[in-house]
Amino acid sequence: MARFRQRPRIALVPAASIAAVSAALAAAPAVAQDQAAEADDNAIVVTAQFREQNLQDTPLAITAVNAEMLEARSQTNISQVAAQAPSVTLKPQGTAFGPSMTASIRGIGQYDFNPALEPGVGLYIDDVYYATLTGSMFDLLDLDRVEILRGPQGTLAGRNSIGGAVKLYSQRPRGDNSATVSAAYGSRDRVDLRASADIGISETLSARLSGVSKLQDGYIKRMDFGCVNPAGESSLNPAGGVPRILPETADDCVLADEGEVNYQAVRGQLRWQPTDRIDINLAADYTHDHRNVGGSVLLLRENEAGAVVSPNYPYPPNPAARVFDINPFAADIPYDSRFVCGPYCNYATYMSLPDNGSPLQVVDGRSRYDGWGVSGQVDWDLTDNLQLVSITAYRDYRTRFSNDDDLTPLAHSLGSGDLTFWSFSQEVRLNGSLFDDKLEYTIGGFYMDQRSVYATTQNLRYAGLDPFLGNDPVNADTKAAFAHLSWRPVDPLTLLAADVRGRCPSAARRARRRAWRLRPQPLRLSPQRDVRDHAGHLGLCPVVDRLQGWRHQPAAVLRAAGAVVRSRDARIVGSRFQERAVRPPGALQRRRVLQRLRGHPACAEQLPAGRAGLRRALRAAGQRR
Repeated sequence: MARFRQRPRIALVPAASIAAVSAALAAAPAVAQDQAAEADDNAIVVTAQFREQNLQDTPLAITAVNAEMLEARSQTNISQVAAQAPSVTLKPQGTAFGPSMTASIRGIGQYDFNPALEPGVGLYIDDVYYATLTGSMFDLLDLDRVEILRGPQGTLAGRNSIGGAVKLYSQRPRGDNSATVSAAYGSRDRVDLRASADIGISETLSARLSGVSKLQDGYIKRMDFGCVNPAGESSLNPAGGVPRILPETADDCVLADEGEVNYQAVRGQLRWQPTDRIDINLAADYTHDHRNVGGSVLLLRENEAGAVVSPNYPYPPNPAARVFDINPFAADIPYDSRFVCGPYCNYATYMSLPDNGSPLQVVDGRSRYDGWGVSGQVDWDLTDNLQLVSITAYRDYRTRFSNDDDLTPLAHSLGSGDLTFWSFSQEVRLNGSLFDDKLEYTIGGFYMDQRSVYATTQNLRYAGLDPFLGNDPVNADTKAAFAHLSWRPVDPLTLLAADVRGRCPSAARRARRRAWRLRPQPLRLSPQRDVRDHAGHLGLCPVVDRLQGWRHQPAAVLRAAGAVVRSRDARIVGSRFQERAVRPPGALQRRRVLQRLRGHPACAEQLPAGRAGLRRALRAAGQRR
């Protein structure tokens, strides 16, 4: 099958000088053959267009790295590969986002880990789609190559990705009874172990097993503020201030090391090749990642006048000015530069002590991820120019994480999350070629059903809110059909045409609607308590109606009260959902919303008074719509 095999590259060797032309011509055939063989050995073969092609012959914006290059560069993490690819960003997220990453290509991507949101960059392992950013900071375990495709991937991948796609391909079993073992030791007691074994069971059946373990101590010291600065003995911690957490017999004042590594993963494959036209590969994997949260430090920042602007929370408390009490201690301790520990330490405690009726909340400051999956791929060459591919996969994981955003003993903000997820996907592709491989095409279908529940507890005392719980279920499914056509009228010119894709759009909207419908604790608007959970939302007017938790600017409120079905300015309190679908409220509901807003100080001057003014506002909103 010429279409599915690599096309050879030939390197030409020019003669060294005119005087050596005759000798060079005599040796040219042998040299050309040697150079061509060397070029074939060093060529990177990719399958970005669902068929094996030389990287140099693929008409796409693509970066590819093979196993030899990964080993030579000592790259063991997907973010290290992305750092060398132009316009690609794959980086770990902060503690509030759990064990996830931010992924973007050419500025298009996603940072929110919540499964209700689509990643802007598609992530694949052996053509199996990973639907969330959580658990996607892959280790490069026993890989054959990595392909990074820039630009929209709607016809070249099972799931549509507007930014691009990152694809990892594992080494398949060869049955050669080989094995590899590698170990590394480094600073902070770093210990890396990697091993793989390829076993030939019979002439048609082979297996491959690989595993990795990575351990390393953290680089950020979480210090006990009351131990470093004993209460009553330091000007930074007066009597009645922050108490000591560690016992008096402790050797030092270190509570924990943040930024540590404790990662283990194993992967097994079973390959059956009953004929030279059928290739069946089954795979299973498990990942265990338990560690302290990622390292964070407070930075001291001053303005041009030399005044400290960070860390700086207004003091003393003044609820009328929306400055709430975050100090649970008897002594006056403001949130200021006393909590700047240094470049490699912080004073986080991962607890909020009881105060002003708020209960004690304690989290463990750790991140846990356990995930597993199984998949099966069938490659069937129906003819020399027609191939059928089927990819079936199931994935499941649970992650628990916590965050102490203020990094101090004060009760500014504290949160924890528990996310469970599973997905089932099925993809079928038919690859073919016509007219001596000058016309190549792919048609296929993709289906995915995914379920998740994100349970969270948030204690945001800096916003004057009581602790609240979130329980966001997402039930989403995707159905898609895609086609890809490429024509090569002359070599090496390739024309891509007839790139079409269809998708059932109701699944994502249904998932978003269910999420806000099932929020357990709707927030209620009152003139005494506003809802602003981030400083960037100052000036926003909170709206709480049947949609529960939506917030708009006053001008956007009137538009929503009219007939706007979707608002891109909306945010949900205590959650990071964005751009959720909403249904237009009825006339009675619109009236209640505006009446409630009219009594709020932030909106009193911006909304009309009286029935006549209300009707005018609604008519104007409808006209703007």
